Amino acid sequence: MITRSHQELVRAVPGDKGTISQSLQTLEARGLIVIGRSPGGKAESVWLTAERQKWASQLAGSCDEGESHRAAMS
Repeated sequence: MITRSHQELVRAVPGDKGTISQSLQTLEARGLIVIGRSPGGKAESVWLTAERQKWASQLAGSCDEGESHRAAMS
């Protein structure tokens, strides 16, 4: 799932805003995501850290390879 803003993410994920916000803060504290904030401190965007972007890209690539392998075997 890709969203353009923190608000879109809150709307897209089942659960209440407080639970989602707390989960995002936990992920940020663990260094997995970065929460972009407005000058007033309001969450505006969420993205993966550079390290996690690389990991996600590798994971997506391995999934693509698996699909190619399955298609070749069919």
